[in-house]
Amino acid sequence: VPYIPEGQWLCRCCLQSPSRPVDCVLCPNKGGAFKQTSDGHWAHVVCAIWIPEVCFANTVFLEPIEGIDNIPPARWKLTCYICKQKGLGAAIQCHKVNCYTAFHVTCAQRAGLFMKIEPMRETSLNGTIFTVRKTAYCEAHSPPGAATGRRKGDSPGSLSETGDEEGLKEGCGEEEEKEEVEEEEEDEGQGGVGGPLKVVPKKNKMTLKQKIKKEPEEVGRDTPSTVPMVTVPQIPSYRLNKICSGLSFQRKNQFIQRLHNYWLLKRQARNGVPLIRRLHSHLQSQRNAEQREQDEKTSAVKEELKYWQKLRHDLERARLLIELIRKREKLKREQVKVQQAAMELELMPFNVLLRTTLDLLQEKDPAHIFAEPVNLSEVPDYLEFISKPMDFSTMRRKLESHLYRTLEEFEEDFNLIVTNCMKYNAKDTIFHRAAVRLRDLGGAILRHARRQAENIGYDPERGTHLPESPKLEDFYRFSWEDVDNILIPENRAHLSPEVQLKELLEKLDLVSAMRSSGARTRRVRLL
Repeated sequence: VPYIPEGQWLCRCCLQSPSRPVDCVLCPNKGGAFKQTSDGHWAHVVCAIWIPEVCFANTVFLEPIEGIDNIPPARWKLTCYICKQKGLGAAIQCHKVNCYTAFHVTCAQRAGLFMKIEPMRETSLNGTIFTVRKTAYCEAHSPPGAATGRRKGDSPGSLSETGDEEGLKEGCGEEEEKEEVEEEEEDEGQGGVGGPLKVVPKKNKMTLKQKIKKEPEEVGRDTPSTVPMVTVPQIPSYRLNKICSGLSFQRKNQFIQRLHNYWLLKRQARNGVPLIRRLHSHLQSQRNAEQREQDEKTSAVKEELKYWQKLRHDLERARLLIELIRKREKLKREQVKVQQAAMELELMPFNVLLRTTLDLLQEKDPAHIFAEPVNLSEVPDYLEFISKPMDFSTMRRKLESHLYRTLEEFEEDFNLIVTNCMKYNAKDTIFHRAAVRLRDLGGAILRHARRQAENIGYDPERGTHLPESPKLEDFYRFSWEDVDNILIPENRAHLSPEVQLKELLEKLDLVSAMRSSGARTRRVRLL
């Protein structure tokens, strides 16, 4: 019943069978919450929840009950060890491994056995699946410390002083609260207790440590009655004793007994409706007000949390967007640099060659001695000896200003750096030795740049490529015979000293570029 109406009302069982008590097809007990099956019979809601083969067609109204025909014959033949009845209803078995004790669901609840339903969440590749796990144990295998519905002085199966079996107790026992919660929270009948049925070995019958009394049967159970059955809640004996212990006057036991009888008759006369229509105590009202205030505060905190979560989500999206923009601008900058280099190679290829050569020359000056102009505050008399100072930074400014029209002008400034340093500094200084080293290493770089310029072909007026590259033989294609010939003085006697020096330096560059070997080392020393 999703919504209990105010005042008198009838459940499905009393509405469709007002004059005849209904029987559960799954257990022999009467009374309780019934729902109709798909074939017109009746069954307890709790029985349908705990028997694995049974399910509900509608999980909101928990009706009709389906799957009765799917129950295997072996389950119908199980004997309940509480009521000792066989063939009446379908029983479940103890969850303990190798325990074959069977019992009806309602018998187990009335006997106070351990029955627990736990929600389960299983995560798989298809997503998260929510299920329930139901475990029920017999009395011998109940977990230690498990709370049951029994009290001192109560025997299994007799929880009320009146012995009436019909109906549920109204807010009195822990069992009834547990059963109501289970009936409301269970969804469509999923897997049963213990899974498949356990077959009991003939030579392995279980012996109970404690005999359980069979609940007294109601007189005339199978006899049709013309009086409508009224379900009246029961008050357990321990509840009556607790109420009685709180009173102090004469013959209180008689008074409590008569009061109990009056309450039963009054409930029967009102068809089971409570005597007090709506009981709202001041404490309950205060508790409800505090609960509403707490709910409002919780709702406000949740709204604030939701706002900050949304703000954080927006900031995270903005951060990701900014990161993407940064990467885009970085790629755009690289693209612009590539376009600039391509345009420069197309319009000013000679400047590109000179810039590459200047970078190689500066790499040969790791101490940065020739990187900047000489500081006149440290060397006041420098201009008295050097009329035209020169350094790498000045050469780079002239290069960016397109002041070098030929490679000879570029080489002249480089030689000026070396000669100025060697002229001003003594031979035993570190600056003089650095200039000599730069002259030797830089000369090879400049000769290589000259050969590149001759092979590529540049227009000296505009600094662009020639329409056609000059057809020259490959400079690096030579033989050891050519080197040996130039080493013989008679073979170069007809050349001027400048031409001889040029030829020897070119051969030195060629041999130095060869792979290291004994012949290479010997010829380098001779050259």
